[in-house]
Amino acid sequence: MVDLDEASEQTDDAIASIAAVERAGADTVLLDHYGLTKAWTQKVRAHSQVLIAAFDDLAADTRTVDVLIDGSPGRLAADYQGLIPEQAVCLVGPAYAPLRPEFSLAREARRGAPNDICRVAISMGGVDPDGVTLTCLDALDGRADLDLTVILSSDAAKLGATKARVARMKTPTRLLLDRTDMAAVLKDMDLVIGAGGTSSLERCALGLPTVLAVLADNQSFNAKQLAQAGAVAILPDLSAEAIRQTVEPLLEDPDERARMGQNAAQLCDGLGAPRVGYAIVAQQSKVTLRPVTPNDMHVIHDWQSEPQARQFSRNTTVPSIEEHSAWFKARLARLDRDPFHIILHEGKPAGFIRLDHTDAPDTWEVSVLVSQTYQRRGIARAALSLLRLMHPKPNIVAEVDPRNTPSQRVFETTGYRRMAPHRFRSAGWLEIAEKH
Repeated sequence: MVDLDEASEQTDDAIASIAAVERAGADTVLLDHYGLTKAWTQKVRAHSQVLIAAFDDLAADTRTVDVLIDGSPGRLAADYQGLIPEQAVCLVGPAYAPLRPEFSLAREARRGAPNDICRVAISMGGVDPDGVTLTCLDALDGRADLDLTVILSSDAAKLGATKARVARMKTPTRLLLDRTDMAAVLKDMDLVIGAGGTSSLERCALGLPTVLAVLADNQSFNAKQLAQAGAVAILPDLSAEAIRQTVEPLLEDPDERARMGQNAAQLCDGLGAPRVGYAIVAQQSKVTLRPVTPNDMHVIHDWQSEPQARQFSRNTTVPSIEEHSAWFKARLARLDRDPFHIILHEGKPAGFIRLDHTDAPDTWEVSVLVSQTYQRRGIARAALSLLRLMHPKPNIVAEVDPRNTPSQRVFETTGYRRMAPHRFRSAGWLEIAEKH
């Protein structure tokens, strides 16, 4: 990692970053570097209107950013008071942990343990420089009620010794190397002995109980918070005896493992990444969504009655207020299944966007209308992006009349794929996970 503590070095990096932003036409910079502080952001802001978002997990230094993201369990927005600008958006806690999509998807596919065998994964980070994996194998060898999975990198510091130890294990043990599909590997485990850091929140998203090894000072805060929430048991030290004494009671108590798993799942659902995306898009566009309420009936009718508002609709006839009232009441009755949102621009109602379930499994059709007063401001494009981020899992389709060129262009530029001249599709997180 480059040392950017000196202001001159930060300025040089900022100049290079500005050039990269301009080449890419980007409107947002996402920082993941403790060293990029005030000197860097001042230089970038002086030459660019780009929005600056930053990851942090220390709450120790001033960050002059627009959006601050800290997914640490137990973190409070108050921890950043005075460290970020008053107008900055502060996203804190595991709800904003930016995990890969496969963890929230695998969370729904967890299976129970077969018979009396407890499936345990040992995951001490890819390199495991201190060989904690070997100590875990020593501590657990010989138990007939276990099925062990060891996860390491080909660059692991003690890989040769670990392979030899796995070969000698009396307890059934497999070694997995260089796996990038951690959600698939872990989803059917019953217990993990693992390191802290982001991986601990990945396990929470899967609802997995963990025996946690604190391998670095910056993991201590997370570990204590997870333990207080009842999601992990912390190893008092890294000796074989400590591992044995901490793990064995959990092996013999499936009810306690289940309780820990439930506590873990309540901390983190794996949907932090789209929540962060929503906050960034909302901050950039000044557009937000809120659930529709009964009080919105008349304004929605007014928007639908505007000249040419229904020009390209399936039904081009403007409904009477009585017809609209009946439809609106029925539509409110299924809000739990079919989301319906008012689009706000700078806090003022500007239109609506909704999802209606189709006959296809897990598929909804999107409809969006922006009042003529607010058109040509990019509001529909922002609303479609926000809707996708607010509801990341479903398949979403859109029917757009080919004559409606502006709307066709909006869908083309918001991540929808054209399936036919009039039809677009966004497959959501399942498609993103498959690509990775």
